[in-house]
Amino acid sequence: MRRLVIALWVLSIYAVPAHAKNYVESFSGGSNVGAWSFGGPGQIVSDGGNPGAYLAAKDFETGIPWPLTHGNESVFVGNYRDRGVTRVGLDVVVNSMSYPVERPCAVTLREDNNTPDDVSDDWAAYKIVGTTPAPGDGWRSIEFEIPSQSETWPDDWTYMPLGLNAPAGDWTKLITDVDALGFYFGDPEFLYLFQIWDLGIDNPWIEWDESVQTSKSSWDAVKSLFLN
Repeated sequence: MRRLVIALWVLSIYAVPAHAKNYVESFSGGSNVGAWSFGGPGQIVSDGGNPGAYLAAKDFETGIPWPLTHGNESVFVGNYRDRGVTRVGLDVVVNSMSYPVERPCAVTLREDNNTPDDVSDDWAAYKIVGTTPAPGDGWRSIEFEIPSQSETWPDDWTYMPLGLNAPAGDWTKLITDVDALGFYFGDPEFLYLFQIWDLGIDNPWIEWDESVQTSKSSWDAVKSLFLN
């Protein structure tokens, strides 16, 4: 009984209301946390964004633009479950493309299996939400919910092997070790003709719930009372 009372007291100390925090990369002053890149021609330009600076890719020849983070040390990657990541998003503009049309937009979470220099065993999970703008539509904001606390594979997410040696998808492995966040401008199950693009992204952002980590810490403290 005494331990139960202490456990409830510990929970009352650690329990706090949910408090969402976020980080937005505006590219202002040349900043680029996460090392965002289109994987081809691209540069930060000082105006024309939403607003101000943005990451532009002009005369970019590809079938599917896929801006991604690079490197394993930024706020955009890591253990999404422990951090309580809830949403991600960005702003997109397409100034021109050879075959002007809206495209589906998918968020991708990538796993490199702890071999960042070997893409043969890489894989990802994706979810399509909304569409990219067509030329002339201006900037469009797109956001995605991230089920970081799910213990099983979410029904509306799809496995995507990226290398010939990619293992089967495992949601827990992925969500506790996200190696790259990306936004795929197309349906990953379709093939697209190569074309010339002039496009850009601005304000990629990530949101997390600090109370998730607090709750985990408080529960660990409670368990220690009964295990010691």
